Amino acid sequence: MVSAVTWKRISLVMMLLGAAGAGAILLFGEAVLGTTDGVPWGSLIATYLFFAAASVGLTLMASLWYVFGIEAFKPVTKRALYLAILSVLMGFGAIGLELGRPLNMFWLIFSPNLSSAIWWMGTLYAVYLGFRILCVYCIYKQDEGKVLTFSRITVVAGLLAVSNLGSVFGNAQARPFWQGGAMPFYFIIVALLTGTAILVVTFAMLEKSKPAVAGNGEALPPLLGRLLLYFVVAFGFFKFWYLSNSIYGLNPGTFEGAKILLSGPLSVQFWALEVGLTIVIPLFLLARPEKYTNGRILWAALASLIGVFFAHQNFVLAGQLAPLQVIPGDMLLYHQYQTMPAEWAIVVGGIGALIYFSLWVEHKFFRSSTAA
Repeated sequence: MVSAVTWKRISLVMMLLGAAGAGAILLFGEAVLGTTDGVPWGSLIATYLFFAAASVGLTLMASLWYVFGIEAFKPVTKRALYLAILSVLMGFGAIGLELGRPLNMFWLIFSPNLSSAIWWMGTLYAVYLGFRILCVYCIYKQDEGKVLTFSRITVVAGLLAVSNLGSVFGNAQARPFWQGGAMPFYFIIVALLTGTAILVVTFAMLEKSKPAVAGNGEALPPLLGRLLLYFVVAFGFFKFWYLSNSIYGLNPGTFEGAKILLSGPLSVQFWALEVGLTIVIPLFLLARPEKYTNGRILWAALASLIGVFFAHQNFVLAGQLAPLQVIPGDMLLYHQYQTMPAEWAIVVGGIGALIYFSLWVEHKFFRSSTAA
């Protein structure tokens, strides 16, 4: 097992790469991004979706103890809470850089647009983050009454935020592949899958000296492994019917988007990195709970995390690579998009920052006490 010191060094290198990518974007703007007029949303949007959804998933996992009183999940709550804060901050950083001018996000406060789903997305996530920080502060102050109150509010705010994130895509009438009332529920499923996988990886990294035990005496990793299995199945179930319905009937827009994934320019990335890593490998490793080992659960979680990132990227790009049919007779088959080094640097830097600050919080607040 890699030591905490080694992880810190690795994460610092990753953060330096991220800083270089951020500097390039701030200096040169969209010239260093893969986005074009035809594909205005790229990998930084997918990065934001990954971290923003993961944050809410971690909050929902923490709520199993703080809100619903399920004692088995008590050991995961505090780590889930600080990871939720760090994750949403990484998401804000990614989307701020995608804007090119991150300070423009503050105009959300001074120029509200109540008819804009994107305005509601930013506002709800800001409210969610504020209450999440208040909840952690009350835990630090051991004010259990306010912890319960703020936890309940944060769960509601988080569900509203991540479902509204799905609604941003579901309301995009010009992009039929995204459109539909199922998008908010899809993002909740992805949030739970990502949050659970992050907790599995966190405990594998931080609890190497002693087994993590749930409140009922059961080893915690198998409990999280079963949850991960359920969310992987839910993810696969949704994807199957979503793509089946997109193909059936040859509906304009939805059919093209599904074809891009199934047999078009994103097919290798879809089948190998999304289906293979998010669904097939976790199902193979987790299908028989009686054979769970910490290693099997960890590899399933790592595979699903990588796969979910590419699932977000596939989702964002599949809705854009098919040209809008605004010019009769336009013979362009697909728009082109390639993730550029600056974008990959932001992805790597965000993950590195999450690892580094997780280790810092662990050393500062957890290793000095016996509470997990």
